[in-house]
Formats: sequence, structure tokens, C-alpha cells
Amino acid sequence: FADSRHMYNCKPVAQKCMDICGRFGDESAFRQCHADALFRLASIHQAEDVRLAVATYNTVLEMREELFFGGEESPKVASCHYKLGECYSQLGNYDRALASYNKYVEIRRKLSGRNEQAEVLIAYAYGAMETCCVHLGNAQRALEFKTKEMDIRSKFSSVFNELEKQQGFVK
Repeated sequence: FADSRHMYNCKPVAQKCMDICGRFGDESAFRQCHADALFRLASIHQAEDVRLAVATYNTVLEMREELFFGGEESPKVASCHYKLGECYSQLGNYDRALASYNKYVEIRRKLSGRNEQAEVLIAYAYGAMETCCVHLGNAQRALEFKTKEMDIRSKFSSVFNELEKQQGFVK
């Protein structure tokens, strides 16, 4: 969040979402909404208290794996692994970060095959994995991940250029 005041305004919104979902009779819909609201809260925690974010993402991961029958086919489960990778990296636990990013890539591959969107997301994970390996002092493995990232970037350069333009990375 560019404006930290906006982060704090999200907490009551996420809580309200959980409260509203609780009024519906569909237990599965409530649990999905609850998990989504907790995921948003974990994102806020990530900026404030990374350890709390890890605990919250792990709770969401457990909920989503249960909701999606193990989670091997769920982009929402994959997202939890990616966010856990970010958190572990922020904490300097690069081995755990690598394991989380690796699980993310594994699920994304099963889920999407090799379509453009999946490949772009996987390339970003490879970039994060490269950074972890650099911090761990494993230059060879870092180079392997960088090569994978660059291979995907070269195949889908127009997708990356458009995405980065939308996100303000390219002027």
C-alpha cells in the first residue's frame, strides 16, 4: 500500500466481510470468504509484523487446502505459498522461502500448464528464488533460477512489458 492510512482502513473492511459471510447459511461460502478476508489481513500484517503475517498465511493455507481438497489445483493455495515465500525471505529464512516458492511453482505448473499468465507468474517466483540463493551464497543455483526467469521473459516479453507498464515500472 502506498498510503499506510489505507492499510489500516482495510482491517475493518476485512472484518466486516467475515461478519457478512457468517450470516449466510452456506458453510463453504462462509469459509472461503473467511479465508479470503484473512488473506487480506495477512497482507496488511506483512507490512507491519512479518511473523504475524506468517502465522496468518499458514492459517489461510490450512483453510484453503481443506476447502480445495488438498489445494493442488487451487491458485488460492498457490498464492499462500508465494506470500509465505515473501515473508520468509523478509525474515532472512531463505531456505524456507525457497521451499515456499518451489511449492508455488509446482502448483502453478499443475494448474495452468504453460500459458502466458502462468509463465509470467512463475518467472516472478524464479526471480525471488534467485534472490534467496544469492543470500544463501549459492551462486550456481541463483544462476539456474535467473536463467529460467530470463528464458520465460524472452518468450513472453510483450506480456512482461505490458504488465510492467501497467504497474508503473516502465515509463
